Amino acid sequence: MAKTIAFFVRNVHPQKYPFSVRDIYYRAYQEYLLEMKRAGAKAFFVTGNDTYLGDGRFSRAWTIDKVSEVENFEEVGEIKADLVYNKGGFEGSGVTIVTDPRLEPVIGNKAVIYEKFSQYQPKSVVCNSAEEVAAAIAAMPGDMVVVKNPVSSAGRQVYIGKKDELKVPEHETYPLLVQEFLDMSDGAPGLAEGIHDLRILLTGSKIIGATLREPAPGKLHANVSQGGSERFLRAGDIPAEVRDMAVDIDSQIEDLPRYYAIDFERGKQGWRLMELNARPGLNHSDNVGPIADEMRTSLIEYLMGLETGPEMALTHGGQHSFNRAGK
Repeated sequence: MAKTIAFFVRNVHPQKYPFSVRDIYYRAYQEYLLEMKRAGAKAFFVTGNDTYLGDGRFSRAWTIDKVSEVENFEEVGEIKADLVYNKGGFEGSGVTIVTDPRLEPVIGNKAVIYEKFSQYQPKSVVCNSAEEVAAAIAAMPGDMVVVKNPVSSAGRQVYIGKKDELKVPEHETYPLLVQEFLDMSDGAPGLAEGIHDLRILLTGSKIIGATLREPAPGKLHANVSQGGSERFLRAGDIPAEVRDMAVDIDSQIEDLPRYYAIDFERGKQGWRLMELNARPGLNHSDNVGPIADEMRTSLIEYLMGLETGPEMALTHGGQHSFNRAGK
């Protein structure tokens, strides 16, 4: 029997995220859904937690047979999914979810990541007040410092600057993470000449590739959403030291369904873990090469190969065991 996959997105609307982002996500999300269908799945876009009826059922969904304007998506009635691929804040239970929400307290919180994996990270301090932030900044080595909101994403709420000049907005929420600045002026041999980050992508415990991201000229943030550029690497092209760290980090994460990223940077101190990301971005075929297409296929194969069913579904407080895919 064909697996039914619900691709949960923020909105199914031409002027709202993600389909309003024409240069990337408008095409990318559709191509991923079409790849699911080519792999033999019944695949649908779904949106809105209010449409979720429980046990994998949604009151409405949309599908496509080719890349189309959103107005031309085919709307269907109720569907029952075996698996929810969550790219939009799905809050339901009673169905297998990628990435499993029970992992997000670790993968999605930079303060927890530091507590769990501090041996791989730059020197960091978790601060609960402006006074603690000021003291931590003063105590950090070097002239530069980084301050992050632990649950921020896409480079937002990350403040980088000289220690005596950096201003954290008064409206910021706590805790905040004060972190040693990595001097990346030496770059990463064979990969980057200066500022960069290396995003390792995993389906389950299998590394399927990586993206090397570099900021726009004069910028410090390498996020593509903030103007950075990226190129794709096969797993075998990732420096062995970084691959080993990623494998060890993943071995300490509960073995639940997951597609996620581990971000590293190389400073004068060596390679350091920066963060984990529970929902990495997607790319469309026009702005990527064959390596990215291979990575997309690897993700779809992972989703198609996951065990699903009532005994595997996420339940509130439930604990289930999943086979590691890709080992």
